[in-house]
Amino acid sequence: MEETTMEAGTAKRPAFLTVLCILTFIGAGLGLLGGFGQFAIDATMGGVTVLANVLCIVGAIMMMKLKKMGFFLYLVGELLPLIYTFLVLGGLGAMSIPMLGDAIIVAYIVALVFPLAFIVMYGLNLKHMK
Repeated sequence: MEETTMEAGTAKRPAFLTVLCILTFIGAGLGLLGGFGQFAIDATMGGVTVLANVLCIVGAIMMMKLKKMGFFLYLVGELLPLIYTFLVLGGLGAMSIPMLGDAIIVAYIVALVFPLAFIVMYGLNLKHMK
């Protein structure tokens, strides 16, 4: 796979990592805009969303510079809204509500797919980071 030269004489960034970071910038940037809009509905969830997206953007910038700490910031940014939502819904207790419980489970699983996929793909690139 093609690699991008960072600076003269330094490590090269894999093209796959570059693509992941660009996709993260797009997704987290849109999420940041949505988070600001969410303040009108729920200030706390809006704040969590903005914080999570800022962490994802900062993490992606650090990973573009091949810094491993960026992965951990990104990880927190991806998991923070999922954990917050789980806690707000009352944990597993909300899933015991007839009919609504199934919808919550399906929505939660769908909400996990992309973050987990990106976490795994970034994890595969950790060997290139310091």
